[in-house]
Amino acid sequence: MRLRDWRKRQKGADGKTLTQAELAARWGVAQTFISGLETGEKRPSSSTLADILRWTDGAVQPNDFFDIPAGGASGVDAAGEDPDGAARAASPEGRAGAGGSPLPAPAAD
Repeated sequence: MRLRDWRKRQKGADGKTLTQAELAARWGVAQTFISGLETGEKRPSSSTLADILRWTDGAVQPNDFFDIPAGGASGVDAAGEDPDGAARAASPEGRAGAGGSPLPAPAAD
């Protein structure tokens, strides 16, 4: 869930939607920082991501702040293609090993 969506579901002191200023005061940050996070102009640090995860009880996840391709961080989509269109092998041998490096291709018969 995006931070803005989460904030709009929260209630402020007046019982209405929590404002950026109220959220900033609760979290001890500047209102401009909250605005920047919501608009994508600012990227949170890893420690701020951990704080946001805790402050929102896990509703706002780190990947909500970053554009991650449909296939996840690997960049390979569900069809087995990377962003430049090169097909990947669908077998486990064509995927990255535990260390993140590609496994060797199986021997040809």
